[in-house]
Amino acid sequence: MSESVQISKKFCDIGIVLLLVLIFCITNGNYEINLLPLFAMLFGLIALCSAIFRLLRLKAFIRLGDASYSIYLLHGIGWFCLNKYIVPII
Repeated sequence: MSESVQISKKFCDIGIVLLLVLIFCITNGNYEINLLPLFAMLFGLIALCSAIFRLLRLKAFIRLGDASYSIYLLHGIGWFCLNKYIVPII
């Protein structure tokens, strides 16, 4: 019952390039909420089946993601300590 969507690598690569060109042509430096579907499609194509952008599967980028997430989680502790102990003193 679990079926997966199969998209050819060539279609993904062409779609990614076309979406990038479209996004850069439409935007004037300010990203608006109207572009969110284009960014969602771009991210989906990159994450699911891209042959050009296989960076997300490289071991170095996986480690970078793990480290970034760990630092992100530590921010909560840092902010708590800052607000609880340091800010009241000032």
